[in-house]
Amino acid sequence: GRTVEIFDIAVNTTRREGKGRQLLEKLKYDIPSDTSLIFAITRASNGIAQQFYESNGFRIVGRLHNFYQDGPGGGNENALMYGKDL
Repeated sequence: GRTVEIFDIAVNTTRREGKGRQLLEKLKYDIPSDTSLIFAITRASNGIAQQFYESNGFRIVGRLHNFYQDGPGGGNENALMYGKDL
């Protein structure tokens, strides 16, 4: 089946109001029915995003070395790739 990739989820609200979760729920209804997997990519240093994806049923499926060129201190930063089966 097809895959969908999420690179950013941004909401104009304070954390823990459920807006990000609502966006994920709406996404399920807007993607093609033959989609089998959703991917999400986040910085390895972004613990808040990691917690968000994991609490929404995603699991780590890969690591991307030096994915971000503007990591902490101006260096490169790794990314984590999360996946969720539909």
